[in-house]
Amino acid sequence: MTRPGNLLLIILLLFNSPIVFAQMIDRTTYCGRDTYEVNNQNSLKHLGDTTFVPYQVVSCRKVGRLGLRLEVGYLHQQYQGSTKNWLGTRSEGLGGGAAIVYNHWNIGVKFRTATTINRQTMTIGDRLVEKDTTVNMNHIDYFVGYGFNIPGNFSVEPFIALGLNETLALHYDASKPGTVSHNLGKLSSFVSGITINKYFRVESDNHFLALFATVEYNHAHYKKLNSYLSTGNTAFNVGIAYKIFGINSHYRRL
Repeated sequence: MTRPGNLLLIILLLFNSPIVFAQMIDRTTYCGRDTYEVNNQNSLKHLGDTTFVPYQVVSCRKVGRLGLRLEVGYLHQQYQGSTKNWLGTRSEGLGGGAAIVYNHWNIGVKFRTATTINRQTMTIGDRLVEKDTTVNMNHIDYFVGYGFNIPGNFSVEPFIALGLNETLALHYDASKPGTVSHNLGKLSSFVSGITINKYFRVESDNHFLALFATVEYNHAHYKKLNSYLSTGNTAFNVGIAYKIFGINSHYRRL
């Protein structure tokens, strides 16, 4: 089975587990049944009351708005125009990311690394990259996004990002042990995209798993590496994500 097929099988087995079931984020305050007695006289000093009367409280909690999201998945990139004549029509690899979540906002970093075999000899900067050289396309995106919840425990999250792109050529030299690598250039670019999530709650009300699919367009100016190359590439990323929100706890007087 191919790598995408293995990933799909793992995802299907995971979400068929009895510990996973769908649930929208519930931020209702819930209080326990056990009561506690407050008998600290200092708690009423601000009222000027010299006679303290003990009272009962219950412990309450609710899901907070601040959280963390982690994701990992299979990456598929497609190139356009003359760039695909050099790198081929596609490359495959790994994509992932981490984000701080506040309510519907996401701020974080995404990484993508994809490998392909170049289809023709080309000069990149001052270096000649020969045909059939392994080329790694590495990307780091610093992004901000906003999620829109829709029925069925789905979320649609458009985002924009500042992308940093690095092209790394790997050459195998039989006369030397290991692999020799050369950095062919770094580019900054504007990235725009959208992620669709299918969320599932895992036992606790503040832990979630998600199936996600992301499509994004990287407006990288590969012409800065070689004037023959075209601008931009499209990336598709599918995988699983984990999101956790903090818990706000307090006591409520009866």
